[in-house]
Amino acid sequence: MPTINVSSWESFEQKLRKLRQDQVSAGSKTDFLFRGLIDSTLPLTTTLERAGHEGIRVSEYYQIIEQVSPDGRPNGPNHGRKR
Repeated sequence: MPTINVSSWESFEQKLRKLRQDQVSAGSKTDFLFRGLIDSTLPLTTTLERAGHEGIRVSEYYQIIEQVSPDGRPNGPNHGRKR
């Protein structure tokens, strides 16, 4: 699979539109894969694995992520209660 380097979000969007147009014109599917990592040589690992929590069970993972909202603030059952 070829790697396509772009210098900005705008150039990424332009390149993606062109690739999709080319795929549709050729009668191909337009299923693209994106890694989301800065370096293509980095292994595909979860955030927890990169933080040193290897081998964590899915249930433990969900217990951890349920404690934090998407904006990084606490999100547990006691959040917002006065002590």
